[in-house]
Amino acid sequence: RLSVAAEREPVRTSAILRQAYGEALEPYHSWVLRQAFSVFCSAAPDYETLLRLIGPGLGDVEREAVVLGDIYHFVREATPFLAQLERLFFELRLEDTRKI
Repeated sequence: RLSVAAEREPVRTSAILRQAYGEALEPYHSWVLRQAFSVFCSAAPDYETLLRLIGPGLGDVEREAVVLGDIYHFVREATPFLAQLERLFFELRLEDTRKI
């Protein structure tokens, strides 16, 4: 989502975080946790600052390509592991969708 949103200016990482949170976790969180996440999002850096934090020492030209490449490789390698965890949670009936 972040890389797609990066094509538009300016990129608001807080909006992207809120959207992902709303789709994945918000339905299971109480009002207190939703408010805490909102505070967290308001402190999120913008896209360019985030790239500088994740890719220190890289030049402006190469930074985005290197960081997004690293993220892509991480997601590619982590996806099968996360799918296996999801299957295990389902098989062992560990998934808890109650609000916390």
